[in-house]
Amino acid sequence: MPAPATDARQDAVRIASVASQLRAHLQSWFDERGRAERIESLDVEYLIYMPGTDFAALYAATLRRGDEIERALLFGNIRYDDDAAALVAKAEQRAARGKFARPRLGEPAYHLPALGMALWTYPNDPKLKTLRASLEPDAVRSALGNLGGPDGKRDAGWQVGAYDSTLVRYIPRKRVVLRYEIEWRQARGADGGPRSDPSSRLTHVYAKLFDTAEQAAQAAAVLEVLSRAAQADRRALRVPQPLYVDAEHHVVYQSALPGELLVRSADDVTPARVAEIGRGLALFQQSRLPIRATLTLDGELEKSLEAARLVSMVHPDLAPALGRLTGRLERALGGLSRLPLVPCHGTFKLAHLLSDGPRIGLVDFDSVVLADPIYDVANFVADLHYLEAGGALPAGRAERLGNAFHDAWCAQVPWGRRDTALDWYVASLLVRKQALKPVKHLHADAAPKMARILDAARRRLGA
Repeated sequence: MPAPATDARQDAVRIASVASQLRAHLQSWFDERGRAERIESLDVEYLIYMPGTDFAALYAATLRRGDEIERALLFGNIRYDDDAAALVAKAEQRAARGKFARPRLGEPAYHLPALGMALWTYPNDPKLKTLRASLEPDAVRSALGNLGGPDGKRDAGWQVGAYDSTLVRYIPRKRVVLRYEIEWRQARGADGGPRSDPSSRLTHVYAKLFDTAEQAAQAAAVLEVLSRAAQADRRALRVPQPLYVDAEHHVVYQSALPGELLVRSADDVTPARVAEIGRGLALFQQSRLPIRATLTLDGELEKSLEAARLVSMVHPDLAPALGRLTGRLERALGGLSRLPLVPCHGTFKLAHLLSDGPRIGLVDFDSVVLADPIYDVANFVADLHYLEAGGALPAGRAERLGNAFHDAWCAQVPWGRRDTALDWYVASLLVRKQALKPVKHLHADAAPKMARILDAARRRLGA
């Protein structure tokens, strides 16, 4: 591997990733303009850093002006192409036309030239064009009304009463997930409108906003196929049921799955449990799903090479080890058998699996792809190694759980065992996903964690 390049924006990244420093820069923005707003608090919600190409962060801030207080979510983006000012100017134009929300305190967007950063106030987003409109009360109530009531029976006379919304997840420029608690009413008052009575019922649904209408339609189509399969076969992984697609706003409304995410109690997951998950994955991969995105073995190698380059920019001391690993991956690629591509979840791991006791549920289908059948197996096993490297699993548990999962999957699929392909894919994913993750999210313990991850990759390749 050639000598790693450096990130010209690394100093700005360091400042923007520390809450107190970013708070000082934003307060200066207000002070320089003679504004009365004070930033009472600012916390980093999460960070996404792709060295040399992108830095994005989500901040939770509290602004005060006199007796007025407002809580705000701010999406910050360090622009590597120096167009932060132009983006903020565009945001101001959209706000002037009523297409961006204007907060009571602060502004729809900010430009911090010293950092090369643009900041947007949620729900303003430079790419999710329908986000603001999708949150308008009339749009939400109309969409919820199309769910048909607590049982989905449109002719049962249910009407939407009160509802509450909770922002579950916001991935700027990509995705928003909201949870709605809905009161369904049947009885009517004297004015003809719905009123609360003992027959009213509460339900929870999730709403997921996508970048495009096409993405929303595909997500709903995938869930429709899988939810029907899960109803017909209890061995299948349970998935959310699509309830309604708001094509205008690119939103899919879907049912809430019961249970707790398995990653929250990873140390309690047993070989028998992961064997059950492996059998469920086998059924999932043999479904006929409407997927167009593909990932080949060659495409996987390209992604690993790029991840190794990015990690080396921040941790040049790891460049030799990464170079040896990617070299072995390149040399071994030609000897791997090639199989027809099948539906894969794309991010199959404990963080996307939940249990309510008797059944396992699977969520988050944003990365579904046609890939080698071993791809999801390798994703699951690589994530176990990552959890072990971070201390969520005791030493040696990743290998035992991974073997139980793989054995159960092999017993249910027509492709047979391909242990060499599995080892190759696990090593590749440990480089391109798991070793990159501590860099991508600026973990404080990145260096020792990555050393343990690369150690696991070497062992998978027999090095």
